[in-house]
Amino acid sequence: MNDNILRSRRILIKRSDDGRVVADTKILRYIKDNNICFVAADSLADKGNYNVTVLIFGPDKLYEYEGNIAGGVVDNTVAVLLGRHREKEERRKQRYAISTKGIVTELCFGDREVKLGKPMVLMTVNMSSKGILVKMDSGSLEKGDCFRMIIPVEGRTLTFFCTVVRIQNDDMLTEEYGCEIVGTQFETNTLR
Repeated sequence: MNDNILRSRRILIKRSDDGRVVADTKILRYIKDNNICFVAADSLADKGNYNVTVLIFGPDKLYEYEGNIAGGVVDNTVAVLLGRHREKEERRKQRYAISTKGIVTELCFGDREVKLGKPMVLMTVNMSSKGILVKMDSGSLEKGDCFRMIIPVEGRTLTFFCTVVRIQNDDMLTEEYGCEIVGTQFETNTLR
């Protein structure tokens, strides 16, 4: 990873102590040698020194790091010190609240993908680097279903290939589907 790859990428920053999202912004610059990225000071709700988890929307996948906010404001920027990259999905893994409209375009049956004549609308609830929770009409999906989902991100579309691993909060009209992300793909065109 270098500055050319990470500059202008979306970054979600969450406090480790209370789980509160303190920034949903873009990376202004990245210094590879020190593993530091910089964000606009006014995009950060809390200035100071504290531990964070960070989710970065990379060019080809989502990256999650443990890190620290370095505190002081210099040239209207704040440094985010990126630490260990998380490889393994754990159930207690950090989730990031993100509310974005999207669609399910295809269902997968074995090695076949069936394109839906009318895409199913969804709303994202939260996500991590390996999973996503979406809200849809009740009965839209079943546990074990595989599907292709598209959401808009920064003027492009982000395609997720997902498998439903749990269903929760059924209220007769809507359900939340906990999904494992088995693949991602960025495309240059946006949803219309």
